[in-house]
Amino acid sequence: LQFIKDSASPGTGDKLMQIWAYGDNNAAEQILYSEIATLPTSVTDGSEEGSMRFRVQSGGSFVETMRVRGSNVGIGTDSPASKLSIKGGSDSTILDIHGRTSDDFGIISFKENASETVKGQIKVDASDNMIFRTGPSNDKVTILSGGNVGIGTTDPSSMLHLVSSTSENPYIIIEN
Repeated sequence: LQFIKDSASPGTGDKLMQIWAYGDNNAAEQILYSEIATLPTSVTDGSEEGSMRFRVQSGGSFVETMRVRGSNVGIGTDSPASKLSIKGGSDSTILDIHGRTSDDFGIISFKENASETVKGQIKVDASDNMIFRTGPSNDKVTILSGGNVGIGTTDPSSMLHLVSSTSENPYIIIEN
């Protein structure tokens, strides 16, 4: 399948490709339920860039839900500024991360570009505790579901519980 738009005066608003999905609603009216369109965002020779727009029916309105522009993906925005840009609307939840089925843990990993080496993680366990790690398994800060915070301990027994990994006593430095 190939779509070609041959134009003597190409513009950034030109639709190069469009796919529509229609269906009937319960009033026997034909409704456009979704659309995928490809649009150029730059037609300048040597710096051409395209975008792909995804739109769907939502609550009776036709809305753009995602756009791929250059090498960036936008959800809720038509001009993503990074590899993944998520812009919330009126909803309070912007991103849901569901836990693994094996133990209900949710983990966000930060990795090196050149390798898959884990440099840090944010983990939420099945007991609703949040753990900040360096590397793949070095727990550094733990926030228990009850609110206690531990630095150097995974089981803080007070609001702020510090444990040193060396023979020195843990301490806090407060400067101007």
